[in-house]
Amino acid sequence: KLREEQLTKALLREEAEVANLLQDQQLSKIEHEQAIQTMQDEVEKQRTDFESQHQNVTELYQDEKAELVDTLQSQIDAKSTTIQNLTSEMDQFQSHHTATVAEMETFIQECKEGTQAIENTYQQSLETISQLQQEMNELRSSHQIAQEDSKAANYLLEKENDDLAE
Repeated sequence: KLREEQLTKALLREEAEVANLLQDQQLSKIEHEQAIQTMQDEVEKQRTDFESQHQNVTELYQDEKAELVDTLQSQIDAKSTTIQNLTSEMDQFQSHHTATVAEMETFIQECKEGTQAIENTYQQSLETISQLQQEMNELRSSHQIAQEDSKAANYLLEKENDDLAE
């Protein structure tokens, strides 16, 4: 019986130890589940934080992108306006230049025509001078002949007068 009591005590100790181990196991399981839950909560919190940060970064990126696009569009519009203004001015300058060139060409043509008219008048004047000089030479020659004829006639008249006076 003693043996039985010893075995019963040993069995009770073993059962108590098993019960303690089962309780420890149960506590470990609960702690493990709590640790898993804590980790899952932490992971969920980090995921939520990440999503929030991602959303904030995405919104910030979208805002900066929109601002940059607006800025670039404003710059493009300004440069486009500048290009249009310069193109318009260039067209005006080209038109003015074309008109000025046409006026100058007309003026040059008029000058050429005026020069040609002056040259024609000059040539006609030279021809007229040449003809007048020729006529003058002919008149001098005729005048000289007439003077000689007049001298000869005077000489003959004087001779006749002398002959008559004698």
